[in-house]
Amino acid sequence: MPEPSSAGPVDLSERVHLLDALRGFALGGVFLSNSLSWFSGRSLLPREQAQALDAPLLETVVSSLYAFFIDQKFITLFAFLFGLGFSLQLSRAEARGASIVPVYRRRLGVLFGIGLVHMFALWVGDILSTYALVGFALLLFQKRSDRTVLTWVAVLFVVLPLLISVAQRYGPEVLHGKQEAALAAKATRDRDAARRTAFFTGLSSESVVTSQQANAVFSWEGLPNPGRPIWLSIILGRFLLGLWAGRHRLMVDVERHRKLLVRV
Repeated sequence: MPEPSSAGPVDLSERVHLLDALRGFALGGVFLSNSLSWFSGRSLLPREQAQALDAPLLETVVSSLYAFFIDQKFITLFAFLFGLGFSLQLSRAEARGASIVPVYRRRLGVLFGIGLVHMFALWVGDILSTYALVGFALLLFQKRSDRTVLTWVAVLFVVLPLLISVAQRYGPEVLHGKQEAALAAKATRDRDAARRTAFFTGLSSESVVTSQQANAVFSWEGLPNPGRPIWLSIILGRFLLGLWAGRHRLMVDVERHRKLLVRV
C-alpha cells in the first residue's frame, strides 16, 4: 500500500476508458494529419511551389477539407486531454492525501528527454518536448480558482497571441521603418527557404546518417521560431481548458454533462 505522501500509476479499475479511447482517436488523427502534411513533403516545399500544387480544383477541395476537418483539430483534442489528465491525477492524489508534484515533475522530465531524442535523432516534428515544458506551467494553476483558470484561457487563446502577432507584424516597421522591415522579412524568407531546401536534400539522401544529420540541423535551427511564443501560449490555453474540464468531471460524468457536451 503506497504511503500517503506518494503518488503512482493509476489502478486499472480507476482508468476512465472514454479518455483512453479519445486519446487513441486523437493520436490516430495526428497521424493522419502528419501523413497529409509532413509525410507528403508539402511542408518542406517553398511557399510558391506549395501554392502551385493547390491550383487544380481537386487539390483545392482536398486542401480545404483537410484545413476544416483535420488540421490542428486532433492536436487540440490531445492537448485538452493532457490538461484533463493532469486534473484527474491531481484530484486522485489529493483524495489519498498525496502530492502529485514530485511524480508529475519526474514524468515531465522523462517526457522531455524522450521528446528531445525524437526531435534530434528521428524527426523534427516533435510535440512531446513542447508538452513537457508547457506542462510544468500547469503546476502554477493547480490551486487557482476556476475563474482565474478560465481568465487565463481567454488571455492565452486570444489576447496574448493577438498582441504577439501585432508586435511581430508592425514592430519592425515602427522601430526600423518600412523599407528596412521589408528587407529583413525578405531575408528571413530566403533563409527559411534555404533551410527547407537543405533539409529536403538531406532527407532525400540514401545515407541514413546524412538524413538524420539534416534533421538534427533543421531542428536546431528552427528552435528560435518567431511563431513559437504564440504556439506555446495556445498549448497552455488548451491545457488549462482541460484542467477546468477535469475539475468538473466533464468527461467522467458524461451523462450528467451530456447537454453541455452536445452543445460543444
